[in-house]
Amino acid sequence: MRQKLIELCRYLVESIAKRFENIPEIFTLMKNCLDVSFLHHQVVLFNTQTINDYGIVELKKLIDYTATSSNAIILNESNIQSQYLVWKQRCLDGIDDHETFNLWTTDGKISTSKVMKSFYKNASLYDGIHDFLYFYLLMVLKIRSEAVCESAASILKEHIHNNRALHHNNLDNEVLVHWNAPPLHLSDSFIEQSLNDYFMNKKDKNWLFFKKSEQYRTWRLLRPGSVVLNRLRDEQVPRLPELDDN
Repeated sequence: MRQKLIELCRYLVESIAKRFENIPEIFTLMKNCLDVSFLHHQVVLFNTQTINDYGIVELKKLIDYTATSSNAIILNESNIQSQYLVWKQRCLDGIDDHETFNLWTTDGKISTSKVMKSFYKNASLYDGIHDFLYFYLLMVLKIRSEAVCESAASILKEHIHNNRALHHNNLDNEVLVHWNAPPLHLSDSFIEQSLNDYFMNKKDKNWLFFKKSEQYRTWRLLRPGSVVLNRLRDEQVPRLPELDDN
């Protein structure tokens, strides 16, 4: 077991090193136009760029990349470009304010996440730049956030118990299904298709498993299936409010 853990750690180190060996261009573009700390350094501290010129080329490339990679996303490029300038000015004005600077920094270093949290909560900051803030959210969602790692670890933990005699391959398969498959009470069609795919090459293609039982026959006729799954199907409550088309 100790040797396996050593090999796992070595593999993780190699994977992480390989992953960050060549940083994708999109991350570099985002850093060069959407990072508030970099904006402050380039425009104020080092004075290497003007506020008007900073990030314009990189932002244009990000807009073009997003527009070509998705047909469902509609962007107003002119609005984003003009509102981008307003966003930059508001960021620098906030940094100049002592109280806001303390709110936006950690140990004296500007935190872009803290800055943007203020932008999405404070009307004086987000007013009039909604198109840009929408685009900014699109860019943030392209990054693998810590929440994804936390969620994956939580799912993995659910499948690791002392009474589970799972090999690594089986554990990987269970976690893969848990992560990608629909919730069990909404997965009837998914399960049926999976069984069809599995049994299509078998001699007996009938996968309908059942067991006759006089004791539960009436119950099965009235409401077949799991009591818990039936309750979950009946108690579906949307987590997000419905959009009002009017």
